[in-house]
Amino acid sequence: MKISEIARVFDCKFYGADADINRGAALEKARKGDIAYLENVKKAGLLKNCAASCIILPRNLPEENLPEKSAVILTSNPKLLFARCMKLLEEKKEVKSGIDSSAKISKNAEIDKTACVGPFCVIEENAKVGKNSVVGAGSYIGKNSKIGDNCRIYPNVVILENCVIENNVIVHSAAVIGSDGFGYVRSEKGHEKIPQIGKVIIKENAEIGAGCAIDRGALDETVIGKGSKIDNNVHIAHNVKIGKNCLVLAQAGIAGSVTVKDNAIIGGQAGLADHITIGENAVIMSKTGVMFDIKDNAVVFGHFAKPRRDALKHEVLISKLPEMYKILTKIKKRLGV
Repeated sequence: MKISEIARVFDCKFYGADADINRGAALEKARKGDIAYLENVKKAGLLKNCAASCIILPRNLPEENLPEKSAVILTSNPKLLFARCMKLLEEKKEVKSGIDSSAKISKNAEIDKTACVGPFCVIEENAKVGKNSVVGAGSYIGKNSKIGDNCRIYPNVVILENCVIENNVIVHSAAVIGSDGFGYVRSEKGHEKIPQIGKVIIKENAEIGAGCAIDRGALDETVIGKGSKIDNNVHIAHNVKIGKNCLVLAQAGIAGSVTVKDNAIIGGQAGLADHITIGENAVIMSKTGVMFDIKDNAVVFGHFAKPRRDALKHEVLISKLPEMYKILTKIKKRLGV
């Protein structure tokens, strides 16, 4: 697409010669036909040797640093505009609609004529695939599951029965949506399985990373909220409710019936115990173990494995440290230390 078309779509101005843009590239490796960006004005020296057709630059870049050969777009947030350009270029890629001859599609399934179903896919009865959605090679869509419009299901994704994927959702390879929750009850025979008959709902504009496992609700629903992004290799257990615009980073584990409110961030390898609530805008830092409710806007970190009895004693003592410190300060003043 042309630089002028990018400027029109995002309501911004460009300076220099109009040109075709084919892809995005790193500033150091960009060449003719590429668009790149500079975020930090301290690295303006990189612009001297940049061969990109267009560079997105911060508005506060000194005029003497502006490149002579490349067209430029000035903005307050170059990285954000670059990301939006990449999305626009991705949408411009032509994906042929239709169903590959090797795919196995139930007679009762509904595949929109603008959708694309790749080789060796299996789509079961009463499943639906919406407008302009792409189901990658080897993927499985279970009975009664629904894929909305403009979704991208990458190769080898498993979406089991009765799941709902709303519009503009991305699911990366090897993700499993709707696997059974880890539900058992003890009996004289050992651990007997509790049937998991709920479903998973993934709201619009969400993204699910590669290798994720999102369990269906036991009786109810597991929900991933609108605009939330789940990184690779994350496990989300049954009945979890994740709000809008949340981030869950790689290898985090969220146990059953947890509620994560809007805009929360769960760091990599964090572990959340079952039946707790994470407040709005809260941040759970990486490798943090959370066993209790977290308030709105809180930032929490830390968890160390110890014998349970010792750990509980330590937590009691730690909670008394502020009081002990006050007492110690008074003693020091009296002693003149």
